[in-house]
Amino acid sequence: MTSIFLSCYNLPVIKQVAQVLGMIMNLLFKFFDMFGIQNIGLCILIFTILIKMILLPMTIKQQKFTKLSSIMNPEIQAVQKKYKNKKDQDSMMKMNQEMQAIYEKYGTSPTGGCLTLLIQMPILLALYGVISQIPVFIPEVGSYFDDSSAYISESLEYMHDLDKLDELKYKLDNDKDKEDSNLDEVLKAYYAEKDGSADKKKIAENIEGAFKAMASSPNKIYEDIFSSYDETKTIANSFSGMSEEDWTKLLEKNEDEENNKKLIEKYKNADWTAIKNSLDENKKKAGDIKVEVDNAYDFITINLSQSPSSAGGIISIIIPLLAAASQLLSVKLSNKFNSTSQQTDMSENPMGSSMKMMTYTMPVMSAIFCYTLPAGLGVYWIMSALVQGIQTVVIGKYFVKVDADDIIKSNIEKQNKKRAKKGLPPKKITTAATTNVKNIKNEDNKVSVSKSGNGNNSVSQASSNTEGSKKGIAAKANLVKKYNDKK
Repeated sequence: MTSIFLSCYNLPVIKQVAQVLGMIMNLLFKFFDMFGIQNIGLCILIFTILIKMILLPMTIKQQKFTKLSSIMNPEIQAVQKKYKNKKDQDSMMKMNQEMQAIYEKYGTSPTGGCLTLLIQMPILLALYGVISQIPVFIPEVGSYFDDSSAYISESLEYMHDLDKLDELKYKLDNDKDKEDSNLDEVLKAYYAEKDGSADKKKIAENIEGAFKAMASSPNKIYEDIFSSYDETKTIANSFSGMSEEDWTKLLEKNEDEENNKKLIEKYKNADWTAIKNSLDENKKKAGDIKVEVDNAYDFITINLSQSPSSAGGIISIIIPLLAAASQLLSVKLSNKFNSTSQQTDMSENPMGSSMKMMTYTMPVMSAIFCYTLPAGLGVYWIMSALVQGIQTVVIGKYFVKVDADDIIKSNIEKQNKKRAKKGLPPKKITTAATTNVKNIKNEDNKVSVSKSGNGNNSVSQASSNTEGSKKGIAAKANLVKKYNDKK
């Protein structure tokens, strides 16, 4: 799942959006740092509110389209019903023309709602990148991992050498290869060799990259490293007490292996006390930085860098449950304020059943995502759903009081401004859709023309606004009516 998000994040447009959002997150962190507060959780909460306010115009536009859809849907369904069993090209063209006439009459388009969602999609994917890669976008947090990587890289040279020596000694004593340990796994992930010797700079880069990688939990990396410190200290203790005779046997066994021979000679007369002290010192320095990292990522006893699935305990369920509950609340509020004003037969409105299914599948999906992804994303997800719910209620209550005819008039005015910039004449509301819907109504009395919130017939009013001004359009509509009557 993480790899899917990561591939999306690397897309050109999304990456640029993420950089802008990352700057906002960094400014928030610096602002709270001025008051001695370095907490990523608090930054995520404020960051979420700011992003939702930035997206507010799109949210308003989406709910405005939904209100118009509640008025248009009966007319659209009537046209669809009229051509339900007509699959020939001529009928399909006529149906598209009548559908387009309905959208034009209301000053909108079939893509009015989808376009808003499509615009938001890159922003949402970019947000994932920002929340997941806090150390990349907040330099102060990233510096913690830079320092840790430097201390750990110093120790990894000893870890690598002593692990190799221990392997040679084990093979000498048991005449077989040693099985991989936790130390081997850590070294395979972070150690690099160049011309037979350790490249400390490369090691540090590997560790730093692992800390900052989207799929990695800093807490898990620290656990692996500290475990390896202890394992290396045990190996060092075993070699510090090794006799001269044992070293000679080990050297003779590897006389033909030049790299092994050099390694044994390097540590044969080493100062093991200094090596062990160096390991202890670097472990302590890295541990002190980890305390600062934990404080930055701590949010109400939750480590935001960990996924609930790896945290265990109550934390493993509280974030997913809150994510599911907040998402369900948000969807329920959206359905309440965006439901159609005319209740139609579900068989005539396939989207209704889909929306009902989404009401419950979305919370489940939210719980799954927030269980497997870092808890920081879960906090964003929960806060986002709560803010979305508040916006839905406020905007929904506003649009309940707004006359749909005023929205239509505003849409037409906006379209005419765009047309004026292109040098085109103003566009007026067409009566074609009204005529077609009346024809359908005559065929099936169950279908009725929708009304706006104040009880006035939007279709009739739209027709009266253009009656007499475009006789040519009325004449064409009558021709359509006659044609339909003959059918």
